[in-house]
This record gives sequence, structure tokens and C-alpha cells, in this order.
Amino acid sequence: MSARPAGHHARREARRLTVWSIAAIGMVLAVLVAVVLASGWSFATVLAIELAAVGAIFAIERLAGPKVDRWVMGARGEERVGALLDELRAEGWVAIHGVDTGRGNIDTFLAGPGGVFTIEVKATEGKLSARRIHPSVLRQAHAQRKWVEQLIQRPVSPLVVYSHAYLLGRGVNHHGGVCILTARMLVGHLRRRKPVLAPDEVRRITRLVAA
Repeated sequence: MSARPAGHHARREARRLTVWSIAAIGMVLAVLVAVVLASGWSFATVLAIELAAVGAIFAIERLAGPKVDRWVMGARGEERVGALLDELRAEGWVAIHGVDTGRGNIDTFLAGPGGVFTIEVKATEGKLSARRIHPSVLRQAHAQRKWVEQLIQRPVSPLVVYSHAYLLGRGVNHHGGVCILTARMLVGHLRRRKPVLAPDEVRRITRLVAA
């Protein structure tokens, strides 16, 4: 398995945004203190500056807060899927998490007896229709597949896995050449795949991606 844990990229982005927001708030407060200490302004002027600073801090929190929440939720989804894939390790499956393509990030690359896969994890909650998946999600899955295929020179199957949603209809769906399923269906889906790769080929492919 990959030395990089599942959800690593999303956790890193959440931390980066958190640090950015704290630094921005700290800068606003530092400027406020410096202005107040250096000025002989009236109480009304100082109060106006304080209100402006509070507004700036509120704006920073409104900007960064939801993004941090989305990254944290995404990390939890990837961690859940990563834990499920750990069940397949003894069966010859190898996962590499957080693959940097130079243009984006593949949540998980997976190779094993049943073939080669890219896995894009979505942490959306609630009930979803697999026939109404946003086209951008399908384009993302195809771009990841194409990148890996060019690298390893063999077919790759793109998966979109919803870690916390309930898909209406069948548990495993195919839409636009992409397999769409929930996390609870993932292991069974992979185990049902017809064996197509020998262990030495799995190792060769994963070394290429890891490099």
C-alpha cells in the first residue's frame, strides 16, 4: 500500500486554509493595534476602525470556513474508502493514495488481480441519482483514467465512489464510461472482477505510478 495515507491531500489542504485564515486574522488585528497605538484619533474613529476589522475577520471566516469544512469532509470520505481497500491487501490489491498528476490529484490509484482503476471519492451526503451526476465529475474521472493509461500503457477503469451518499436505483451504475457506486459496494465490486493481472504485473504497474 501507499506510504501516503488516504485523505492526505485533503487534510493538507484543510490545514493550509486554516493556517491562511489564522494568519490573515492575525494580520488584521496587528494592523489595528499598530494604527491605534500610533494615532491620536478620537474614540469614534478608533471604533470605526475596530468595526471595519471585525467585518474583515468575519469576511475571512466566511471565505475560508466552508472551504475548510469541504476539505475535511472530503478527507473523511477518502479515509473511509482507504480503510475498505485495506481489506483487499492480502488478496493482491495495491492502492496508492493522493497521486499528483501535475494538473490535479487522483484520490486513489488501485491495481490488483481484477485490473487497474482510478478512484475519485465524493463525500456528498444524502440521496443521489447516478443518472444525474454532474458532467464535471465524469470529465474528471476520464481525465484521471487517461493520465494513468498514458503512463502504464494499458486500460484503466475509472470509478467514482460516494463515501456517504445513497445512490437511487442499482448499487453499481455505469454512466458515460464511468462506474459509479457507493463505498459499501466497492469491495464486493472489485472482488467480482475477473482476474486479468498477475502479481508481478501489479507490482510493475504500481512502481510506475509510485515513481
